[in-house]
This record gives sequence, structure tokens and C-alpha cells, in this order.
Amino acid sequence: MLAWLLIGAALLLAGGAVSAEERSTDQTIRLYQSKLAADPNDPLLSGRLAAAYIGKARETGDLTYYGLAEQAARRSLKLVERGPVAARATTLLATVHFARHEFGEALRGAQAAIELNPGDPIPNAVAGDALLEMG
Repeated sequence: MLAWLLIGAALLLAGGAVSAEERSTDQTIRLYQSKLAADPNDPLLSGRLAAAYIGKARETGDLTYYGLAEQAARRSLKLVERGPVAARATTLLATVHFARHEFGEALRGAQAAIELNPGDPIPNAVAGDALLEMG
């Protein structure tokens, strides 16, 4: 599905340039947890942590990471309600809902992300996949 490819690319971009050497998902999670401990009011870091948790859920099949991703994305949204960072967090929430097969919630979240940042193609892909799953 196109959405999963786009989301995967976005997750890589959301991680930022950690180093020239690729880090494991666990290292990435620890990095963002540590950065958030130092700056708990950074919505971008919360979004990046959410993206890393989604990656870990996909790698392991452990659904617990989707709950952690949801918490981190909601924290990001609590810190900033508008603009591209809020749109990214809303897209991450929609992705969590999609992964849980909560397609109606995924669609609503994707539509909210589109309203926040109409130029971002990723929530459109999530919305399309949610609509496809809902028939």
C-alpha cells in the first residue's frame, strides 16, 4: 500500500540526522527519550519518538509500542495544536489507528492532518488506505 511506503519514508525523515551511521530503533528510542527528558516541552521530539515507537511496533509485532506512539503523538499535539508539527503528530495518530484496524478513526485523523497541512501527501495516503479498508 502506498500509505505504508510513504509513512516509512516519513518515519526515516522524522528521525532526523542522528549520525552518519544508521542507528537501531532501540537506540533511536533511547535517544529521543533522553532528549525529551532534557526538554519535555519539545513537540517535534515527541513526534519523533512516536515515529520511532511505530517503527518498533512494526519490527517486533509488539502492539504495546502503538500505545506508546499514541501517547507521544498526543503529547506533541498538546504542546502545539496547529501547523506542520501538529499535522505530523495527527498523521502519526492516524497511522496508529490504521495499524490497530480502527479505520474510521484513521480516516478522521488523516483528514484532520490534511486540514492542518494540505501540502503533505502522507495523510492523503493514510486516508486513501483507510477508505480502501472500509470498502
